[in-house]
Amino acid sequence: MTDIEKAKKMLKENPDYTIISVKNGETVFCSYEKGIRPMIKLIRNGKNLKGTSTADRITGRAAAFLSVKTGIKELYSEVISKKAFEILKNYNIDFSYGIVSENILNNDKTDICPMEKATLDISDPDKAYEALENTINILMNKKDV
Repeated sequence: MTDIEKAKKMLKENPDYTIISVKNGETVFCSYEKGIRPMIKLIRNGKNLKGTSTADRITGRAAAFLSVKTGIKELYSEVISKKAFEILKNYNIDFSYGIVSENILNNDKTDICPMEKATLDISDPDKAYEALENTINILMNKKDV
């Protein structure tokens, strides 16, 4: 079984997992947290997923940029946006998917996800990460009010 097959199988067998990364047959990362939180935390902690095969529940532009930044080699996503395709292709990340979506929506399904909006006009993973951190800070401050 390849690493991507193992990651995909583990994601399907563990409905609480949101992301799983495998390298050389071993699980190197998994999380139950939703959204881009798990990958943001990895980057904040100076860790990466270099050379891993990763299975994720949802991948939009924001997650695609973080996949590039963390060094993922291969990605499977249950739901992927068309806008994530271009990023993954541009950075030579092999990917497969279950369902294609035009956009990734916010939790209320009333608009595009704020993380997606934050990266709409960006083409560089480092700039995307900065924009995502800024958006997270703005959203966190709004919740404190």
